[in-house]
Amino acid sequence: MLSRLKEIREQVKKELEHIPRGNLPQNELRMYYWPLRMNSLGKKAKSNETKEDILRRSIDSVKKDHPDFVPQFDKDFFKSDNHGQGIEVSEPMDEIRIQRKEGKS
Repeated sequence: MLSRLKEIREQVKKELEHIPRGNLPQNELRMYYWPLRMNSLGKKAKSNETKEDILRRSIDSVKKDHPDFVPQFDKDFFKSDNHGQGIEVSEPMDEIRIQRKEGKS
């Protein structure tokens, strides 16, 4: 059991390498991502959320307090999930905006 938890921690730690540190909202994004992703991978997970799903939820949470927040993340790492609703990058890495793609694969 402890080895599985260690594996999950290592996985999430590696995923966080693709969400850089930055200003307060950017760091809040990382703070939201960690526990949400840990829970999504744990044995008590309620659904099969992808890393993209968790990133989207984390961004939505940050935007509640910072509506103009422009998140930074590795667009190649966080690609479209299996549900056809991915994270689309509309600007270069330094100015990234999240747009939900409905019904596209």
